[in-house]
Amino acid sequence: SREEAIGGIYNIVDDDEVTQQHYLDELIQRVGLKAFTFHVPYGSIYMLASLIEKQAALTKTNGSLPLSRYRLISATKDLRYDTSRAKKQLGWKPNVSFEEGVRRTFEWHNNEQRHL
Repeated sequence: SREEAIGGIYNIVDDDEVTQQHYLDELIQRVGLKAFTFHVPYGSIYMLASLIEKQAALTKTNGSLPLSRYRLISATKDLRYDTSRAKKQLGWKPNVSFEEGVRRTFEWHNNEQRHL
């Protein structure tokens, strides 16, 4: 029993630093797509998002926009969570790497699809 952990809040995430590019590359490979990725300057996408928001305001478009500055900022923010407290107080450690987790997820998904 770990008394110090009762009522605590913990970040439980991989130690692997996975970039969006690494994530996309892994998914493209696992799905078996013949695809490529390319980079668009952040400033260009930000300007496009701003124009979409302005058009939505002018036309009084309701609902979710396909691209907004908020979505762009949220999607490109570099987030790392400190898991040291969970490791110290709970004795937790990641058991599976990012690549192994993706492999297992696709293996599970493929098995589920066969049973439908």
